Order: sequence, then C-alpha cells, then structure tokens
Amino acid sequence: MQIVAERLCEAVDLRAGSRVLDVAAGNGNTTLAAARRWCDVTSTDKNPAVFETSRKRAEAECLKIKFVEADAEKLPFPDQSYDVVLSAFGVMMGERVIRELLAIKNEWIPLIYLLRLAAFILIMIAIVDKNRRA
Repeated sequence: MQIVAERLCEAVDLRAGSRVLDVAAGNGNTTLAAARRWCDVTSTDKNPAVFETSRKRAEAECLKIKFVEADAEKLPFPDQSYDVVLSAFGVMMGERVIRELLAIKNEWIPLIYLLRLAAFILIMIAIVDKNRRA
C-alpha cells in the first residue's frame, strides 16, 4: 500500500531535512516515502527481520535510512528528538503508545492528521470490501 505511505507523508507536509521517526514501520513503505522527500528518517519495528526488505529497497534507491529495533510502547529516543512521528498501519493506538509518541514529538497536530488519515483509510477499506462482496 505504497499510496497510503505517500499520502501520509503529503498529509503531514514533510519538508527536506525534517527528522522523521516511522514507528512500527513493517514493510518500510512510509519510511521510504519520507526518505524520498529528503528527510532524515529513522525506521523502527519490534521485529528486526522486516528491515531486510526495507534496506534493500533503500539501497536500490540510494536512500539513507537508520533502522532501529524498538517497541512502540518503549521507544529508545529522547523526548523531542524528532520533528515528525509517523505510523501508517503498524501502531495500534493504545493509550501507552500515544503517550510514547507524544513524548518523542510534543506537537499533536501531525498526530491528528495521522489519526484522520487512518480513519479515512479504514473507511475506504470497508467500502472496497463491501463493493467486492456485492
């Protein structure tokens, strides 16, 4: 779902040089979309095996990305260490995760965009699924 990653990066209006944290990055689509916008990207996931594909894709596109094994509920970064925190699908928005994300990036406006986009995506998936069944 590369288009979701691209739309998410557009929704938060990423700028070149922004420090971006992709939480629960999974296949790396959002990580790569942010890196293509010349951002300084750190990709995290608690399953480091998922980084292999992302690394290969980043190398093929000559993108510099930092990969870090990390749980969304216990991120190993100091407060205010990123300009933007993203997660397309990987983070299930529990209270502990939201508190952790807000500590890393203490501005809630990008998080609101993320939540609105996530709600939109879920609605679109439901519509597509409903139409497939019809």
